[in-house]
Amino acid sequence: MLCLSVAVRAQDPVFSMFYLNKIGLNPAYTGINRDLQINMLSRMQWTGLPGKMRTTATSMDVACPSSKLGFGALFTNDVAGDAFLTKNQGNFSLAVHMPGRYPRNMGIKFLKSRKYIFSAALQYGIAQKSVNWNNLVFSDQLDEILGVVRPSNAPIGGAEVTNVVHDLGAGLLFRTEISRTGSYLSLGFAGYHLNKPRETFYGTDVRIPMRFSAHAFLNFRISGRYSNKVPIYLTIGGNYDMQQTLQTMQTGSTFTFGKNFLLGLWYRNQVFSFPNINTDAAVINMVYSTKWLSFGYSFDLTVSKLGIDQTQGTHEFGVSFRFDQIYLCKKQSKLNKADRRCFLVDHKFFSGNEVINYLP
Repeated sequence: MLCLSVAVRAQDPVFSMFYLNKIGLNPAYTGINRDLQINMLSRMQWTGLPGKMRTTATSMDVACPSSKLGFGALFTNDVAGDAFLTKNQGNFSLAVHMPGRYPRNMGIKFLKSRKYIFSAALQYGIAQKSVNWNNLVFSDQLDEILGVVRPSNAPIGGAEVTNVVHDLGAGLLFRTEISRTGSYLSLGFAGYHLNKPRETFYGTDVRIPMRFSAHAFLNFRISGRYSNKVPIYLTIGGNYDMQQTLQTMQTGSTFTFGKNFLLGLWYRNQVFSFPNINTDAAVINMVYSTKWLSFGYSFDLTVSKLGIDQTQGTHEFGVSFRFDQIYLCKKQSKLNKADRRCFLVDHKFFSGNEVINYLP
């Protein structure tokens, strides 16, 4: 008898261009920029390999500044393999944003009287998986000369679905000013599948393992000589995901050119080191933004042993609609000046730099 031990590791789909899907990065970002925003992002992984691997996410969020609340929804569709193993999920999030200021007599000089915001969110999701066995060819259907000539005797067939999954998540976010010119620090932590929901095709007790995500970003406002008073930002940071034994780390930076263009350069592997034997990809992404419409594209250059000649890389396409001055509780917000108190980045900057809206 021959005994084999096989380890299979996988995790939830994650996006390289996460700033077009910030609710997916951390539900505490829900309503973070006040105005109604709708994002659509599609990721096509390893297009050179057989079997489709595509993840599509659509998100929307809006805030009620007078109550310091944010409301959001995230819908994802994930398709993998020739049998079209498909997962559809809808997540609904509620966030509360609590602003404040450091005291004037604070010991850390550069933080005196600076603004900060602590955000927390809860997320509820409902999901279901399906698989279509009719798209597969089994060995008993094959003839050595004629090819596929007969139906399979396999006991499975047609389309099957899992039970309906109820999923819980939560997130925390802390952002603080580090200068009077608009530079700020963002720290966040999120947990997903906190209830370890049961997900199964055949009634077995199969649980989705919890996933934890942490991120840190420094957003520096740069006053350039040729900036024409446009606030230009350099962002440095990264995010880390862990689900059971599998972990991924994406680190890098973005830079805003003028008021409409953002360019990002990132490096992804399993641990925080460079170079590393578990290196996955080098990532370049960009966003072009106008007052209400933005387009994004990202390319993952495979640098692992799989090779770019085999995978042909990974592509992401995104589009975002931002509806300026459209938000909840608008009348009450203007009366108590909640806009100025509840948002770290002053909205007067948005007219000078359209891509500020996507900074983490």
